[in-house]
Amino acid sequence: MLSGLIHDKILIIDNFDKADNRSQEIIFKVSQNSDKINFSVVVGFEKGSIDETKLKNWHIITLERFDIYETERFISKTFGKSIDESIVKLIWEKTEGNPFFIREILELMIENNSFEEKDGKVFLKTTFSLPKAIGIHQVILSRIDRLPPQPKQLLFTLSCLNTIYKPVIKRIFRPDVFQDAINYLKEKDIISEEGEFIFFRQNLIKEVAYETLLKSKRYEIHMKLLFRKRISGSDITCILIAADQAEKAEIFDEAFLAYKKAGDILLEKINLKGAIENYEKALNIIDKIKKKS
Repeated sequence: MLSGLIHDKILIIDNFDKADNRSQEIIFKVSQNSDKINFSVVVGFEKGSIDETKLKNWHIITLERFDIYETERFISKTFGKSIDESIVKLIWEKTEGNPFFIREILELMIENNSFEEKDGKVFLKTTFSLPKAIGIHQVILSRIDRLPPQPKQLLFTLSCLNTIYKPVIKRIFRPDVFQDAINYLKEKDIISEEGEFIFFRQNLIKEVAYETLLKSKRYEIHMKLLFRKRISGSDITCILIAADQAEKAEIFDEAFLAYKKAGDILLEKINLKGAIENYEKALNIIDKIKKKS
């Protein structure tokens, strides 16, 4: 069956270390047969976060930080022009050669109109200033703050979801506003779309957006996304989203019902591992109910 689905395909998963154990085991199992079905798996993870004994037949490539010359090539390619060395030196020192940080701080500087061109070469404007102590979180937060209201609202809503399923989100946005906001975030390379699902291009942006929300605002979004009618349906994706949102909103009785229902549906489909996983989540919710009472 797998050969018919994924022949001549490459599966790329970033932040693999943040995936749940069941998902990791599925990937390890699939990759063991990749040579038989002409299928490749590429995963990204922080060194030391994965049991590398399970990767004994994998090719492991360690990604290094950019040196100052690689940083110059990266920035020059972004502009398509020659870059003044002061720009390269400033960005390299601030980012310590972290490629993602370089990209984010460069995007922020472009949005702030920090550059000017003279005789085909890009320079920093004399009015430009960058805080002495600035980290990747501050850079991402600054980019989020500069988003227009509707894309920013959508970004915060997306950050509250583990599985970003468009039919769930459409209900709380006007159709025109929803699609315009999605297109804007895609244009800024913050999210991507695959069918009915939306993915963050970088998980750190999602984390920073969620951390920015006040607890009361998180609760408000979780309540909107809960939509109790989903728990009475049969769409396993919607039920699991409802369970997750109910748990985050600390409506534990509904979280329990949703996880149990997900387990029941998966059991009917003879997905024993998935059923057990959701029954265990339901049991964990009972523990939370006891602690709360």
